[in-house]
Amino acid sequence: SEAVEDRSRIFEVAELLRAKYATLLRDKEEQTLRLDGLQAEKLECEQAVLAAKLEMAQQSEQHEQAVFALSSELLRLQEALKDCQQQLAEGQLQLQTARDDQAVKEGQLEKALAENGQLSRRLEEQAGLLGAERDRVVELGAELLTLVNRRDVQQAEHSALQQQFQDKLGELREEQLKTQEVHTQLCEQKDRADRVQQQLVESQRANAEMDLE
Repeated sequence: SEAVEDRSRIFEVAELLRAKYATLLRDKEEQTLRLDGLQAEKLECEQAVLAAKLEMAQQSEQHEQAVFALSSELLRLQEALKDCQQQLAEGQLQLQTARDDQAVKEGQLEKALAENGQLSRRLEEQAGLLGAERDRVVELGAELLTLVNRRDVQQAEHSALQQQFQDKLGELREEQLKTQEVHTQLCEQKDRADRVQQQLVESQRANAEMDLE
């Protein structure tokens, strides 16, 4: 009677362990599916980061080329501005010389006045060119500022993508740790089930020997 009860209890324990083992197997399958999903997300994040790096490198190269072109244009305009200023100084010097000669050479008054008019027109033309060059310099400065702001925005987007990648990687590591824990629990439960099964077999064998006696 006690042996029958022992067998019954052992059988019940074995059934409970089998049910627990089946539950752990289902949990392991769910963990595997979630791990596959996280790995897919990780791959997508890595592809997005690589694409962003490539795009940023291309845009950085274009930006450097644009900055170089703008810098060259700015230097050319500065040189032109210096030439205009030099011509303006020379014109002013010539005008002053003509005025000084006017007091000394009354006989050349009309000629000096004509030269003065020509120099004034040249000064006006040079002043107009100087104003246009200054406007061009201001426009180039605004374009350069726009390119710098665009680069800052792209760097911020790249940093956000890297942070998202790190977050996903952390989640993947946590899921891997959980999966390892579940696997360890499964192994322990299986070992316990095997021991209980062995005990059940030995109990059945002992009962059979008792029945034969």
